[in-house]
This record gives sequence, C-alpha cells and structure tokens, in this order.
Amino acid sequence: MPYEPTLERIEKRLEKIDTKIDLIMTNCIPTLQSKTEYLDGRQQIILKVVLGIAIGFVLSVIGIICQGLF
Repeated sequence: MPYEPTLERIEKRLEKIDTKIDLIMTNCIPTLQSKTEYLDGRQQIILKVVLGIAIGFVLSVIGIICQGLF
C-alpha cells in the first residue's frame, strides 16, 4: 500500500510530460517546418535526424527515471 501515493505522483507527472510533448508537437514542429522550407534537402534531413535523436534521448531519460522508481 505505501506505493499508491508514489504511483499517483508518477501518473500525474507522466500526464504533465504527455501534455508538454503534445504542446511541442502542435507548436514547435509546424514552426520548424515553416522555418526549414528555405533549407535544401540535405540540411532538412540533418535537422530531422538531430531532432529525432534529441527527442529519443529525452524519452529514454524519462524511461530510465520511471524504471528507477519501480
């Protein structure tokens, strides 16, 4: 039973993280797409790879934190 408050806190944090990711997806990515239109194809691919690595890194850190808590 002592785990319930911790689980509730984790769930609330994950909901906050989820809403932040949604905000990033809705606000930043269209802005980035409009700003990267002037880049050539190679630069766009590099930018997308870097963004993908950054998002993957953030998600992996969140996963490691959640694993450590359980």
